[in-house]
Amino acid sequence: MKHSSFINRRCKGTLAIAASTIALGLSSSASAQCDPGQVVRLFADDATLGDHYGVSVAISGNTAVVGAIDAQQPNGVATGSAYVYERIDGVWTFHTQLSPFDLAAGDQFGRSVAIDEHVIVVSAVADDDFGNDSGSVFVYQRFAGFWPQIAKLLAEDGQEDDLFGASVAVSGDTIIVGAPGSDQLSFNSGAAYIYNLVDFAWTPGVKLAPTDAESEDRFGTSVSIRGNIAAVGANGVGLSSSQGQGAAYMYSRPTGGAWVEQAKLVPTNVSNLAFFGSSVALGTDVVAIGAWNDNSVSIAAGSAFLFTTNDDGITWTEQAKIIANDSAVNNYFGEVSISEDDNTVVVGAYGNTSTSGVDSGAAYVFTRTGGTWIEREKIVPEGPTETLGFSVSIDDNTLIVGAANALLFHPPILGSAYIYGINCPPNLADLTGDGNLNFFDVSAFLYEFNLNRPIADFNMDGQWNFFDVSAFLAAFSAGSP
Repeated sequence: MKHSSFINRRCKGTLAIAASTIALGLSSSASAQCDPGQVVRLFADDATLGDHYGVSVAISGNTAVVGAIDAQQPNGVATGSAYVYERIDGVWTFHTQLSPFDLAAGDQFGRSVAIDEHVIVVSAVADDDFGNDSGSVFVYQRFAGFWPQIAKLLAEDGQEDDLFGASVAVSGDTIIVGAPGSDQLSFNSGAAYIYNLVDFAWTPGVKLAPTDAESEDRFGTSVSIRGNIAAVGANGVGLSSSQGQGAAYMYSRPTGGAWVEQAKLVPTNVSNLAFFGSSVALGTDVVAIGAWNDNSVSIAAGSAFLFTTNDDGITWTEQAKIIANDSAVNNYFGEVSISEDDNTVVVGAYGNTSTSGVDSGAAYVFTRTGGTWIEREKIVPEGPTETLGFSVSIDDNTLIVGAANALLFHPPILGSAYIYGINCPPNLADLTGDGNLNFFDVSAFLYEFNLNRPIADFNMDGQWNFFDVSAFLAAFSAGSP
């Protein structure tokens, strides 16, 4: 949006000279903390050793879901479960446990979970309907305070080792399911399936596969959907040559139209074998994409990338690469979630070692000021080896983070999930990060504006002009007493 202002571009030089005499030398790392408060730590009441509770999490409004892929049923069979929690009068309370009856030991129900208001989607990635580990997905609909199962989704062309359900996402009347083991175009090239709610029934739609698919691309490793835009991660792109970084594919759907592949995203500054695309998360006009094995800072430190669109998902522009301020070897930073307003990104780093102990894990909160993403907070768990950040999900000002004790890298133990309230300074014009709007923020803006730095690109169009000054003043005025 373009704002009106009494200041125009011709004033830029004069303003910069004035600002230079009082400039604070603001760095893009200056920030006010987000003051996250731990609301509750969740455990499964029926937990047993090795449940991996917290391997997946999702939150929407007053409902949260936690997956536990090795949770045991009352008969002792470890099929997996998903636990649903409701926030009532500000208190998070266990509501129900989802566990289908037609699963067998090792089906890993709960490997991926998603929620959008009254619909919960849970995968059983190792279900065997079409052969070993072909996979399935279950859909639940809230009705009169209960969560009955209303559908079991299968790939119509499902085969052994497809891993259908390795990733799931839901938005309104559309579900997308990743199957990275599908041999659609080549061995493990991968696929993603769309399902639509038609006449109260979830109906198969289109099957997505990239036009340039190759062996081991693992398209469908991650999926995200928001309205008429979908993102699919393919973290194995280039793996066959040991030179690939991974990729993410963007799709859009005009109203009443078909899904169209619009872009293949590969960042400009990422190491080989970074597994870019292992995690994807859509906001409204921004997509966050994780690369947990990126070595550009140190071995497997990880990174995440932000791409933006201004034409409803048709074209995408790389905006930023974000890393942890304390990036270190084997942090595995890269599990992403983004707020609907595009201004807050949370990144899990389950291998992080902090004051809580070795492999305690962490979740990092970043917010956007102008065209710059700033680390605002690092959240750590209560103890060591929890691998906090194995899964993350944010909705509005509430964050849920899974601590599953790293499924592949550590001995399995119970697992847990934390819910936090995130209270970030709301005004983007607070450039000094002190929680106040005053003369120093104006000075800082003018200083950065004169140097054409991203933090002063308030309308994020890659230019520094009248509209950025106007947007800053509008934000400043809106937050002033």
